[in-house]
Amino acid sequence: MSRVGIGRSLRRLAALGTALAAGYLLLLEPHRLRVEQRSVLLPDLPAEADGCRVALISDLHVGMGLHRHGHIRRAVQAVIRARPHLVLIAGDITHKGRWSGGPLLAPLAATAPVMAVLGNHDHLAGPAATSALVQTLTAQGVRVLSNEHVPCGIPGLPWLVVGVDDWVTGHTDLAAAVTGIAPHTKLLALLTHVPDVAGHVPRHWFPLILAGHTHGMRFRFGPLALIPWLGRHARVIRSRYPRGFYHANGSLLYVTRGVGMSEAPVRAGSLPEVTILTLTRS
Repeated sequence: MSRVGIGRSLRRLAALGTALAAGYLLLLEPHRLRVEQRSVLLPDLPAEADGCRVALISDLHVGMGLHRHGHIRRAVQAVIRARPHLVLIAGDITHKGRWSGGPLLAPLAATAPVMAVLGNHDHLAGPAATSALVQTLTAQGVRVLSNEHVPCGIPGLPWLVVGVDDWVTGHTDLAAAVTGIAPHTKLLALLTHVPDVAGHVPRHWFPLILAGHTHGMRFRFGPLALIPWLGRHARVIRSRYPRGFYHANGSLLYVTRGVGMSEAPVRAGSLPEVTILTLTRS
């Protein structure tokens, strides 16, 4: 084969490889939902709550173009099949702050108490739209925590969940969230959209801190971050806690990879995730 022929063949192979990679990043990996089962040791856990399950989801981005509601429904059904005692949603429920999902999350509330905090995307359409979003979620049985605390709702576990509003948009107020908590009250978790909030909480306050936002740093393949469109988005979601478990300020932090996508409709080396945390005494 001549050099011209070899060059042409190599270009065709490169084009085919690029097309296959693009197809995987756009069409396959974003929809390969994985249920992550994790155990969390809480030595002070009452015996009645030993083995209770907490479902964590985040970054649904309902309304994102190219992101069908069917993918969110599969995540909801995965949560329901796990039979959790509590469901927590760690923000960025919408894309650009407006709800377009109908009663998409209502089945969760028929399964267990559902609590959520808002993320940066949930504030993008302005205060009126954010207020409407909270009303819509409340009507579906989702308790939105805006710098406040509530009992976790797990039978036999009178501990509190503290939820803070979004850090990126300047709505986080941890002092307000814990105001009124009586001394020696047991806390179960701090729910936040942005995991870096963990670096600003007092040490040993929370057994658990649960977060999303990073999408697991879903551009895990370095060259993708060099593309300007993707690189800008990667900088927004960058965190010192990209995904999984960390020890932060005496708390156990877990960062979920999230369910959906935002500006860039791709995932690379970071499968979408539903997390089931089993609480155990030993």
